[in-house]
Amino acid sequence: VARAVTKSKPRKRKSGPYIDITFKGVQHGNRLAEIAFVNEYGKKSQPARPFIRKANDDSTGHSEMAALKVYDKWLKSKGL
Repeated sequence: VARAVTKSKPRKRKSGPYIDITFKGVQHGNRLAEIAFVNEYGKKSQPARPFIRKANDDSTGHSEMAALKVYDKWLKSKGL
């Protein structure tokens, strides 16, 4: 399922730029997005295995540092 994660080209909207992250493909006759959903939230006979939430939590520090570097660079370019 992890190899099926894809991202779109950056796009803009009123609130700012964004990128869509999706699961593309089919495995065992099911869409990989469905398999990822069941893995994340579980079902009646299967416990949840939250890999998306864990990945988001694990990358929080790295993404914040990257954002701070970009913001700091912008502030320096404006002489602030």
